[in-house]
Amino acid sequence: MTAPATLHDEIRLRYGLYTALHAARAHDPETFTPGFSNTVLGAILGGRRMHGWRVVGITKAALQAYRDQDFSRQAEKANGMTRGHLHRRIDTTGMVLDGEEPLSVEELAQVLWDRDMTIICVRGENKKLETGEIEAISFENEDCRLFTGKQVGWQFGDAEKTLLRKLADQYL
Repeated sequence: MTAPATLHDEIRLRYGLYTALHAARAHDPETFTPGFSNTVLGAILGGRRMHGWRVVGITKAALQAYRDQDFSRQAEKANGMTRGHLHRRIDTTGMVLDGEEPLSVEELAQVLWDRDMTIICVRGENKKLETGEIEAISFENEDCRLFTGKQVGWQFGDAEKTLLRKLADQYL
């Protein structure tokens, strides 16, 4: 799927910061190591209102934890829930920073749309998602309205509870 126009708008607001990071990394790779660049890029692009770390699934353990806590936010605290990326963030950072020229707004938006997807998981599962050791229950979230990102964590309301109850009935 093509990245939505609203993501392009969000990227456009931060594009100058991205191009400055691209130039800094090219000029001083000893300072702007992959790890440091990943942190800086995360700060620049993280916390995007609609599209940051788009949730597209949940592990069975996380779904069970929500069910055990009657689909309340207590499940997140009790189980150290997080969002695990399907693609390693450091690899995505390399894709957007290692070229000779910065990506265009459209190219950057598409890379992030394709690679910045996450799965809600419990403590210890996030790295296993990247290696395929754990499978997740996928769900549609193309409009990015479920589990919308905040600077840290995600929004959780009635729509999310309804989805999780439906998934629990189907998969647990």
